[in-house]
Amino acid sequence: MRINSVFTLVLTFHGFLPLYLVFPDQYSTVVGSVDMTKKTINRLNGLIRNYARDKSGQFAILFSGSSFLILMVTGFAIDHSSVTHTKSKAQNALDASVMAAARIYQLEENQGKARLFGQDVYDEHCANHGCDRSNAPVISIADGGTDGFTVSGQVSGAVDPYILDIVIDKKLTYSVESEVSFGEASGYNDIYFILDWSASLGIAATPAEMQTLKDLTAPYVSGMAAAADGCAFACHFDESFIQPEIGGTVVTTYEFARANGINLREDELADVTEQIIDQIFTEASLTTRVGVYAVSDSLAKVEEVTNIPFDLSTSLNGLALDKHGTRFDTAMPSVTMQIGASGGGTSQNDTKKFAVLVTDGLNNNYSAGIITGPFQSSYCDGLKSNGVEIAVLHLPYPDLNGQAWYEWFAEPHLPATQSALEACASDGLYFQASETNDILGALEAITEGLIEGEAQELAFVK
Repeated sequence: MRINSVFTLVLTFHGFLPLYLVFPDQYSTVVGSVDMTKKTINRLNGLIRNYARDKSGQFAILFSGSSFLILMVTGFAIDHSSVTHTKSKAQNALDASVMAAARIYQLEENQGKARLFGQDVYDEHCANHGCDRSNAPVISIADGGTDGFTVSGQVSGAVDPYILDIVIDKKLTYSVESEVSFGEASGYNDIYFILDWSASLGIAATPAEMQTLKDLTAPYVSGMAAAADGCAFACHFDESFIQPEIGGTVVTTYEFARANGINLREDELADVTEQIIDQIFTEASLTTRVGVYAVSDSLAKVEEVTNIPFDLSTSLNGLALDKHGTRFDTAMPSVTMQIGASGGGTSQNDTKKFAVLVTDGLNNNYSAGIITGPFQSSYCDGLKSNGVEIAVLHLPYPDLNGQAWYEWFAEPHLPATQSALEACASDGLYFQASETNDILGALEAITEGLIEGEAQELAFVK
């Protein structure tokens, strides 16, 4: 009878013994939560007290007999968790792989190239995030013509058990699948970012960093009226004005700022623009493409229009530009020709086009002395005539009283910049922001407005 009771107790109520031993007063309440009757609880309490006083060794024998079972259950939980974690990493890598293959196929309609690109993305993702790279994913593409296409992927793997290895002489296997479908899109859109990438974006990003740069450059501007207490600009003064040194070598103030870790306005602009572009690639359909131009003394094409993600900061840092001036007077006609006319959005050869202009609103010409003036709304006429919608993000010039360049060449023209930029923007698409978070928020509002109503044509099926 006692042996039967012991088995009944251990197998049915094993988990309650530790509760009783640690919390005897609260034990009845805990057990009661599982809807036991008072009579059953009292009987169970009596059994446990008897076993606690029992010195016959039966409980020890029974516990030692059940230890293996406990070990097996614990081992299963640990190894199951390991497989689940590994499988989750493989799933994330496969999702990225299938999405990348879909982007390539939508762009080039080459199944072989799309599969190889997807497999490379899987391998790179696993290298960065620690998933199993021993098996390449199997990627399949089913093209339904006008009904769109489907890209699917499958990959399997195995995990060495940690605990169950003592009884199971084999690996624990898993398999994951992913599939995306792409239907006919409601519109094909091209978004072009036109970034002011001139000397004024080389101003230190915050008042604190402006002061730091002034303090660092002060020893090199002694007796110089233009910046007697140091220079807050990292670009406007080159070696012919002040001569800061790094390790005994004379460098530009831009190089000097970089060497001293000064965060510049251009750094903030690059960071937030890159975030927005990444967001476009993540949230918009494959029929939305992005291109980037930069304006200083000339116009530079930073990235050709594409729907393949790219590293904007690296591309901007690799530009070979003379960053003293801001020649919107010559750059805007050039970019108008390169962007071309906006279409109806019916195909990749008939895209609807948008421009996002980001600037402080000054036009600087250094080709014959220093000729500075406000941005002119007429610079935007060509784009508008081509049916291109223009969004403008105005980055107001920071207050740099005491800096001669600002007082001589910038401040007199600032009152006219806002009205000109407002006139340049299409209806409802003028924004103004100074702080980093505000810039990010403004660009989010702009891009969301431009692609509003666009169908989310690319979707995970499983």
